[in-house]
Amino acid sequence: MNSRSQREPQSHSETQRPRLAPPFTHQKPRRRPVGRVHVGTGGPHFGTSSHDAPAPRGSTLQSASTRSQAAPQYRTVREALAEYERPRFGSSTDEDAVAPAWVGVSRGISLALGLLAILTAFEFTLFGRDASSFWWIDLAPLPPDAARIAMGALGGLLTLFAFYPRLPGTVRFAASLAAAIAAGFCIRDSILFYEALRTGRFAAGPAVPLDTYFAVLLLVAMAGLRSKPARGSFGNTILAAIAFSATAVAIPLTHISTAGRIDDRGPVEQVVALIDRDNVEMSELVREKAREVTGEAASFRVVEYGVFEQTDPASSGDSVIADSLDRVPATIRETWASASLLVVADAATLARARLLFERDGVRVSTVPVRAELSREDQLLGVRDEVLELAKIYVPLPAIKKALKR
Repeated sequence: MNSRSQREPQSHSETQRPRLAPPFTHQKPRRRPVGRVHVGTGGPHFGTSSHDAPAPRGSTLQSASTRSQAAPQYRTVREALAEYERPRFGSSTDEDAVAPAWVGVSRGISLALGLLAILTAFEFTLFGRDASSFWWIDLAPLPPDAARIAMGALGGLLTLFAFYPRLPGTVRFAASLAAAIAAGFCIRDSILFYEALRTGRFAAGPAVPLDTYFAVLLLVAMAGLRSKPARGSFGNTILAAIAFSATAVAIPLTHISTAGRIDDRGPVEQVVALIDRDNVEMSELVREKAREVTGEAASFRVVEYGVFEQTDPASSGDSVIADSLDRVPATIRETWASASLLVVADAATLARARLLFERDGVRVSTVPVRAELSREDQLLGVRDEVLELAKIYVPLPAIKKALKR
């Protein structure tokens, strides 16, 4: 008696081949290699003769793709950072990549800020000013020597990027980090300015302080440094030159506009009315404002500067005469030993007056005075102040004198 169990194979090693009958008898069947069918599972078995041994009962069968799967690969932190930075910084040897137009604008702004930082550090070193607070950025609490070194390094990196935009990744990272830190200092000073306005320590001030403008410029420079290095083009260079010229003009204009609106009057040792002899109408307004600030019973000192041909009948015995505004701080130092002054002057000249007094080591608070002038007179006055500020930003006589030593 042939039972079903007797017809079944006795072991898993027994295999059977499928039938290869052609659909038509007149066609010659094509013999293709077909894997043997495993009797136990009914699936194909493509193993070689050395691996044809059946798996033991109860074991889990694995496919070839599962058995050949490689172990997971792990990367170090350095490799991960390198892969992240590669598409951003790219290769400095790529001759086909052309920098976008906005990078040219960033280069022009970087050149203006870099030269300004270098000149500021040079000026503080030249005049021996022991301070870490510059007129456009306050690097406190850094020591004065460290602040000057940091200012010079920032200027050098920004200037280098302006002339050579395809800097190595390490240098670009250092320059962008320095620009970001400088922008952070400017943002901090902007917050302190608004806090002073809120608490009443400043009687008045501009809607946007000077520190905020410089923070924006530094962030634009940082964005250019963080872009992918690429070769410049003629159009990119033209944009950089235009951006540099516009920034070089915008900085003194913004300086005049913001400094001319700051009213930070407070307890000081001396009140000074700064009068320009060439502007009679403004002279009277400055005197009236000084009387309003000090009170009728209080006295104030008058400092006159300009061309003197005859004695001014309105001048009192306390008046001090200086040849020009540049000579006013030295004249006041020789006349009065005052460590702090409250200067009442024309709003257009306050930016220059603050720079001159701070260069001389005198702490100054200001009260601006404005007069109703025609548009033509305003433009002429602003033009003259921009030229005078440029002489302070770039002290060519002092530089020539220092180079001759």
